[in-house]
Amino acid sequence: MAGLVSRLKRITVSRINAFLETVEDPETIFPQLVREMQDRVRDAVKAESKATAANKSNQRHLDESSGRSIRLAKGAELALRHGDESLAREALAEQIKVDSVAENQRRALDQSEKALLEARELRAHLETQLEELKRRKKEILARSRKAKRTAGTYRDMDKIRAAGTAILEEVSRMNQVEEAKEYIPESIDRKSATIEHALEDRLRNLEREAEIERRLNSIREKKQQIRTRSVPDRRTRK
Repeated sequence: MAGLVSRLKRITVSRINAFLETVEDPETIFPQLVREMQDRVRDAVKAESKATAANKSNQRHLDESSGRSIRLAKGAELALRHGDESLAREALAEQIKVDSVAENQRRALDQSEKALLEARELRAHLETQLEELKRRKKEILARSRKAKRTAGTYRDMDKIRAAGTAILEEVSRMNQVEEAKEYIPESIDRKSATIEHALEDRLRNLEREAEIERRLNSIREKKQQIRTRSVPDRRTRK
């Protein structure tokens, strides 16, 4: 997806103009370029719509998890107030799980917001280029015809069509630097990975128990503070 967005962002009127100067019959190619640009704009509008829906969904899931975390915290406090420490611990353990899910949802929301912004920018970019392309049609074709009389090389459009390649793909490749190949790390030893995972699980369990204890102590301290404030000063009573 990122590669496609990058290629579409490289499509500009100046690149299209330069491309048309290298083809033998720019008048024939121009309408097809416009149609392809219109198709890409429609695709960008759909992509923006999907990104908007995904962003709203992620926000809704995060709100639901945040609300459940608050309810579990109140439930744990209520259980401890009634002397049911076991139930309080159970509620806090569940709250920690919900908080972990919420953190993942928060990261997903951040990513969806970035994707939405990128989709909006891409749609606006393509719409602007399409409108400029239509507006400058006569100027672009005139320059292409002039360049055709002086240039000695033309792109073989029949071969491009036969290969099923969109003309805009050819435009986006102009002056493109070949991207570096992705580095593929060596495979990790499975036995070592299993040991590491087991150790991490044990440490996570310890961290979870410590967090439950911390939250319980926090509730106890809050409860003690309320009791202290509710007991009148003996000197005042005298």
